[in-house]
Amino acid sequence: MAEKEELNWLEECGFGPKVMKSMKVCPHCGTVVDNEHRVCPDCGMRLLTKTLYDRYRERHLCCDKCGTVLADDSRYCPHCGNSLYLKVSGG
Repeated sequence: MAEKEELNWLEECGFGPKVMKSMKVCPHCGTVVDNEHRVCPDCGMRLLTKTLYDRYRERHLCCDKCGTVLADDSRYCPHCGNSLYLKVSGG
């Protein structure tokens, strides 16, 4: 139950997955805009299709099963127990 409360708190503060999936950042001026925008309202630059959530997941090792962000040397997901050995070792 505490985990659900923590996720709700993150969402309320603007840092949870739901919020990150609904926002993009302009690559030119850095303006944060709603995911539905195709052009930055501040500078007119065309926006990338990737959301903040997509970009975050590209830059961090995440569990394929539950999406938990992991340490670079993780072998198992601490949240769901999914084995990451093959993914981390490359073999």
